Amino acid sequence: METTERKVKIDGDVEISQEAFEKIGKDAIEEYKKEIGRSIMRKDYQCSTCKSFPRPENAKSEGESVHILETVTHCSICSNVFCLDCIFHTCSDGGTNGLQKKSDMSRSLDSAAFSTYEFNLEFREYLPYFCENFKFGCQENFFKEEELYKHEKYCSYQRVHCVDIECEEAVCLLHYLEHFESTHGNSESCSNDKTFHLPIELDILQENCTSTKFTVFGKTFFDISIIRELTDENGEHGENIIFKWIYSLCLPEEAELLFYRASLTDKNDEKVVTVYEQVRSMVESPASIIEDGNCFILGVQKAKRYAVDGGNKVNFSLQITSLKDEDEESGIDD
Repeated sequence: METTERKVKIDGDVEISQEAFEKIGKDAIEEYKKEIGRSIMRKDYQCSTCKSFPRPENAKSEGESVHILETVTHCSICSNVFCLDCIFHTCSDGGTNGLQKKSDMSRSLDSAAFSTYEFNLEFREYLPYFCENFKFGCQENFFKEEELYKHEKYCSYQRVHCVDIECEEAVCLLHYLEHFESTHGNSESCSNDKTFHLPIELDILQENCTSTKFTVFGKTFFDISIIRELTDENGEHGENIIFKWIYSLCLPEEAELLFYRASLTDKNDEKVVTVYEQVRSMVESPASIIEDGNCFILGVQKAKRYAVDGGNKVNFSLQITSLKDEDEESGIDD
């Protein structure tokens, strides 16, 4: 005997199955719970100082501590929420003087703060993880750790390192060019061309890190040069070394497809040094690039032997190659 599938009318005319109707209801309730979880996270768990949200327990952290749900605290005076890194803060006691105070009350998952909700949210399931780049404008949030990490790996709001190594302003990949133009617009720039001549200006480099902006394949690149003094294990001063690399304003996965072939020429325009290196994403710090040594490295004294213009400038040119578009390249003529 055949069974007739039950139908439900919605909006007067549209018919759907009873099963589909029940699924819509369950999905709506599920999304409602998640939205309440998002609201609770924003209200009760976001640090009022650094604006960070709790991370998964196994998350990597640049600091010594990882801000997780169990470590959230709030101040008994100002009632603001703080992560472990911001636990010491200045707040008002209601008078005219500010107090240096340590927030001293841990919020537990079963605290009274959440007892007014009509149903048990099963907090671990319905409290989301917000992207760590929330402070730069990313609004994405996830209820599974693996989804969070996958997103953050490719998030366009993640922090990048400024080409001015002394600059400490926190800026994200998506907005970096605005920061560069407004703050470091005096950096030398060269347009899209067949050959990129990026001389090492020794006199300038002795005092400052230098950067030159150029464009290839529609991407923004920066030629970075800096001098660092080597020291031995006893802290004894050694030779001054030029470190030079190419930054690309892109994610690490994109930079892995980009390489540069560079040549240094002497006074007679003869090639004396040729290197082939990986382009580096601006997500990578200058310190990590210098430490791993995968960049152009040359001693200052040796560079002076190749210098022109009275020993102040070393001729340096390069080409950028993309593995994604192997038939395209820009830079040195063969």
